[in-house]
Amino acid sequence: HSTMAKFQVRLFIITFFCLTSALIFLILQLWKNYSTFTNSTNKNDVERVILESSIKIDELITQHEPSTPNPYILMYNGLSTCGSSWFIANLKALSIPNGFTFIHQESRGRKLIKEPYYYTNELLRLSNETPLAKYHDVYFLNFKSYNYSNPIYVNIAREPYDRAEATYTFHRFTCKRENRFCTAFIYEMQDLTFEECLTKWHNATHICGSFFRESMRVFCGHHQVCLDDKMSHIGVQLAKANIARYYTFVGLYEEYQASMLALEELIPTYFAGTASRYSRKTEEGVKAFPDIKTEKIIKEVLKYDYEVYHFIKQRFYQTIGKLGLVGHLKDIHWVP
Repeated sequence: HSTMAKFQVRLFIITFFCLTSALIFLILQLWKNYSTFTNSTNKNDVERVILESSIKIDELITQHEPSTPNPYILMYNGLSTCGSSWFIANLKALSIPNGFTFIHQESRGRKLIKEPYYYTNELLRLSNETPLAKYHDVYFLNFKSYNYSNPIYVNIAREPYDRAEATYTFHRFTCKRENRFCTAFIYEMQDLTFEECLTKWHNATHICGSFFRESMRVFCGHHQVCLDDKMSHIGVQLAKANIARYYTFVGLYEEYQASMLALEELIPTYFAGTASRYSRKTEEGVKAFPDIKTEKIIKEVLKYDYEVYHFIKQRFYQTIGKLGLVGHLKDIHWVP
């Protein structure tokens, strides 16, 4: 009986081990198949989005003529550290003599409009009462997606390195860790200049600020290709297409006076009187790169912003030339 009992115990152990091994093998196979299916599905989804986006880009680029905007709404989705404070003050001051309502709304870091359909409807409702100009520092929103004409879009761009350095300096001296709108790496930044931060964290440049691709995204919008870093090569094309199609004018921070004069010429309904109000004592020039290493880092991490900026710059000087405002430029070498 003792021998039989031992045999039965051994048989049970062997059987249990075999069944357990088989079950584990089956689970692993199922997981492998599921992972393969999921990865394949995700890959197919990404490829589909890219394909659809490419088609959309092609359709936009082939339509060279800008769309006709809604004349009763002006939208300034301002880039930070690009002279927006003066721009806002100017619109506010001009609202009474020019007969429009000015609305000032800050995103506080929320660059995507949560309920775009409601947002567009509310702006249209308000514009039925009186023309309005709105400042809201969010990513471009295409009103055509909701069967409405886009507003008169305007903006001011800035040389990407200048803007990145200015943004870094602003956060470095004003941010506190407990402020949820500030970078989480503020302590790593406080004792370093922008160039020192880039040098120290050259393999993790996000520590020096979350400004990468920001210019591109402001003009690109809410589309997936604008938000996914892996699709930025498509997003930058959509950004340029949006500028060409929907932005009446994008000025330059480095040419602020000429930008204000151009706005008054192009959109007098809102900007009449701007020239007489312009009172900036000096205009900042483009900051030179301190060294080749910094230049290489910046031009790599901001390559999409630079592509958008050069596109804006080319269009800016073409517009200035057509308006006969070349004499008000600082950098006449860029005039075509």
